[in-house]
Amino acid sequence: MSYTLLKEEEAGITASRTRALSKIVALTLLVVAASFLGSRFALLGYRMPTFAIPSLSSSSSSSSSPSPTHPFFPKSTPHKITELQCGTSPAEDRSLGCVLDLLAMSWIRPAYYDKELTEEFLAVRNWTWTTDPWGKHHLHKSEVLDGDWEYVYVDHWCHVTHCAFLWRRMARAVHAGNLGMLHNYTAAYDHIEHCGDRLVANTGEEVVGVPAILMYPSCGPGSLGQEPPAYWIYEGEVQYDTKKQEGLFADQMKMEE
Repeated sequence: MSYTLLKEEEAGITASRTRALSKIVALTLLVVAASFLGSRFALLGYRMPTFAIPSLSSSSSSSSSPSPTHPFFPKSTPHKITELQCGTSPAEDRSLGCVLDLLAMSWIRPAYYDKELTEEFLAVRNWTWTTDPWGKHHLHKSEVLDGDWEYVYVDHWCHVTHCAFLWRRMARAVHAGNLGMLHNYTAAYDHIEHCGDRLVANTGEEVVGVPAILMYPSCGPGSLGQEPPAYWIYEGEVQYDTKKQEGLFADQMKMEE
């Protein structure tokens, strides 16, 4: 065998060993990263939620079976929009037993309300809500929770924190293997892109006058691909074009200056 062939064979063996070693190193780093993230979540007091999937069989009523925190609807199960969505007014929403989710700024069915994460969001800062874009006329938290409004104004930090917490809500759903806990406005790509743009454009300034519009999304896996993802109400009329929002509020601010 020639010297050249021997060198080529040696080079091939070395390359194979290098690839194998690279895989071992990559797997080791992955395990270390997972352990590190787990320890960080533990230090922060974060618990990964568990979501039991209820059985459809008659034998599922055993007392040993855990009660599901959130329901899981198989994609094959048909849903009417009225089963997944709230009404078109605060009075109707309350009569349907819906909950005003201040994290998502949405009326949603109680089974899809992530109370723990919403309370954590509300505790981040002493958030304020106003009826004007200049932050002069404040609303008490109880007034905001009543939901008798179409939109309020918040500051920039409330806006971007809302985005970050909604991404956490999506991660919780993915890790739990239950996308049924999401509503379709949270998972809508337009909203994700909008949040990303706001975070990238962060100037560090205390910007006020960000409109927070009360949304009426649908919930459950049967609604995640639904178009439009949600509706909202402006001056008493139901609106479906979410891209129309920025234009409406820009015009309103010009009129109020």
